[in-house]
This record gives sequence, C-alpha cells and structure tokens, in this order.
Amino acid sequence: MKLRQTGVNDAVLSTWIKKTPLLERLDISFTAVTGLAFLGSPCHVPRLEKLSVSGANLKNSDWVHAIDLLQLRTLNAGSMGLSRGSLTLNDTQLRMVTDLLEPLEHLESVSLVGNSNLSMTSSRGNGAIAEFIARVGWRCSVRRLRNYTLSLTSLQRLNLGNVSKLSSEDLRGLLREEGEKSKIVSLTLSNTVVDDEAAVYLSTCPDLQALAMENTKVTSKRASNTATGHI
Repeated sequence: MKLRQTGVNDAVLSTWIKKTPLLERLDISFTAVTGLAFLGSPCHVPRLEKLSVSGANLKNSDWVHAIDLLQLRTLNAGSMGLSRGSLTLNDTQLRMVTDLLEPLEHLESVSLVGNSNLSMTSSRGNGAIAEFIARVGWRCSVRRLRNYTLSLTSLQRLNLGNVSKLSSEDLRGLLREEGEKSKIVSLTLSNTVVDDEAAVYLSTCPDLQALAMENTKVTSKRASNTATGHI
C-alpha cells in the first residue's frame, strides 16, 4: 500500500490497516501520520515485509508499536535532509530502532538516509549510530547466542548517506570475531565525515559490490584503492 505524500492521517490509516491483515508493504513517508499505533497490539499486519516511514512525524515512544513486525525485510526511515523536530531520527529513537531490528530473522535492507540529528551529542564511535552498526549493520548469516544457533538473513543493503556526523570510528562495529564477516553488498556513506580510516573496517565486507562515498573525507587515492579492492 503506497500512501507516500498523501493526506492520509492516523484515523483513516488505522481503519484501513484493520481490513488488510495480509498487507506486506506499506509506505507512509511524508504523510500526516503522527505515530505507529495503527499497527495494533497484537499487530494487525503480521506479514508486513516492507515499512517506509521517511519524514514521518514519529515520537520516541512510537517504535514500540513495531515490535511484532517479525517478517520485516526492509525499513526505510530517512528524513531526506529534514532536520526540524521529530521529522528526523535522534539517538534515542535509533536505539529503539536498533532494539527492534536486531532480532529480526529476515532483515535485508535499512535506510537511515538524511538523519542529520544522529550523533549530534555523542563522541565519534560512541553514539547510537555506532551501536546500530555493531548490532545490526554488520549482520552475518548465522549468529550464535549462548547455547543455540540462530539463522539470520544477511543485511545486504545499508544506506547511511547524509548522516552528516557519521565518522569512520562509527564503522568499527563491522570488525567482528574471527570467522564472522559482514554480508553487506551495498553501502552508502555519501555526505558524511568518513575518512581514510574507514578502509580498515570496509575490508571486513568481502561481499561488498556497491560503495558510495561521494562528498566524504576519503582521499582520492584511498577511494581508488577501495574501488578496486586494494584496501
């Protein structure tokens, strides 16, 4: 259901959602929707695989309503450069999103593009974005948790473009224990303060096929080496 840039509001959406229990895709980006309570508890759309909420006016507490989206494969939560109020994720919200996404078995793609408020109040490598990358962004195909093994679909696409405070130190979470490798295929780091140090962390992504680093602090020589695989 694509409602992007329409006048749909919470009341109307809540009514529609209750009538579409088999819904798999929902785009409410840049609408008048002001929360995620319409998802219901228990969830009205348990088969939802793709949720797009870019530019939505969400509050910190709204993400708890998405806890039952166990089939989620794609989350688009960008702000497209908006920086006012709750139209862009802050660190508190991202930590909630991280808690939501970490256990999901089918997650494949996450976009946080344009969330310029992330890491505004934290030091490099210690903010919510660094925690997100360490817990969700690296995602190998099999994870061992205590006494059992959990099979996970690998996170393949991660868009962190225009997260203006994103630094190379925030990518440290890509470094894993021996034998664990990131399965990321496409990574966008454009318009951030990532520099040459990022090469150390990107070298742990053997499946990386598409890397966008326009308007960063990566030097032309390092960018050339990275593009040809000589990291």
